[in-house]
Amino acid sequence: MISTHIVILGTGFGGFTVARTLERSRDRLRTHVTVVDRANYMLFTPMLPEVSSGAVEPRHIAQPLRVALQHSLFELGEITGVDFNKRVVELQHPIDNRSIVLEYDQLVIALGATTSTHGIPGAEDHSFPLKTLDD
Repeated sequence: MISTHIVILGTGFGGFTVARTLERSRDRLRTHVTVVDRANYMLFTPMLPEVSSGAVEPRHIAQPLRVALQHSLFELGEITGVDFNKRVVELQHPIDNRSIVLEYDQLVIALGATTSTHGIPGAEDHSFPLKTLDD
C-alpha cells in the first residue's frame, strides 16, 4: 500500500477543513497527514468580539488540534521556508528553537489572510485587530 504524505500549513478555517475532510475520507489509510501551525488550537475568529466583551470565555472558541484531528500528526512551529523542488518544509519550534524539516508529497498552503480595513482612512492607525486570542 503506497502512502501519500500530505502537509497542511495553517489551521484556520481552510487548513482545518482540509485536514478534517482527509481524516473522514475513505483513503485515510493511504494518506499520512501532518498539520503545521504556530498555535496548537483552531480558533473560531468570528466570536473574538464576544471574548473581548466577556460574553464567552476564550476556551469556548479555541479547539485543541490534537483532540479535533485525531488521525493527523500535529507539528507546532513557525514556517521558515519551503523548497518546492525538494518537496520539503522547514520549521522552527517556537519553544526550543529546534529546526524541523518535513518532506511531503502534497502541500496545502492555508496560512490565512490579513485583516482588511476596506480602505477606510485612519482605520488601521486607530483600531485594534481581532485575529488571535492575544488580540
